[in-house]
Amino acid sequence: MISVSQGDILPDKVNITLLISGLIGLCLGLLYARYQWIVEPAQILAGIVKYPPNNHFYILTMKSWSTLNQLSALLLYFGVSENVLSFLWSGIMGMVSFMALSVGVLILSRRIVFSLLAGFFIFFIHGVWSQGINYPISLMGTEGPYTTLGLSFYFLVICLLSAGYYKSGGLLLGLAPAIHATQGFWYTLAIVICIMWDFQYHKDSLKRAVWYIILGYSISAVSLI
Repeated sequence: MISVSQGDILPDKVNITLLISGLIGLCLGLLYARYQWIVEPAQILAGIVKYPPNNHFYILTMKSWSTLNQLSALLLYFGVSENVLSFLWSGIMGMVSFMALSVGVLILSRRIVFSLLAGFFIFFIHGVWSQGINYPISLMGTEGPYTTLGLSFYFLVICLLSAGYYKSGGLLLGLAPAIHATQGFWYTLAIVICIMWDFQYHKDSLKRAVWYIILGYSISAVSLI
């Protein structure tokens, strides 16, 4: 994890980059919207679709944990349609992906315009979906938000912490296990190791962010329970 001081990157640059890249990513995510698999487990949790108790998909849904399923079920329960829910998650995937990429490039380049254009370059050069070494890498336009949103979300956490945004980064870090439990665990472990490696540099900022970190993990704990 690259650490930079707030003097290296002005907060205004990060805020502007987050806002513009988020809007661009949201629009592209809606443009490439697909039906989202998350609708199906959400239907089960919301009690809209009934499955036999010994059905494997029912068991998987009830025994696995993701706050994405819980939020989706809540929206369905209060009348949001399946189409709208799919559009919503498609837009969020694009938004988070572009925010993470743009802030990551901003940390390295210090240039807002370059960081915003980098998101377009990565998206359109590599396509909507590309195969990684042993794991699919995608930004948007896929049916499953778990891995797509998970990877982008965790990269955004790393970028925020690297830019000195310890409060917002710490809050999102605490929410990481609720997005994708296994990915959240390993990303949390990696970030903790990086912070402890140069604890003297990070300790003052961590003191200001500790309650945000606790809040994030508390929300994840409630979601798990």
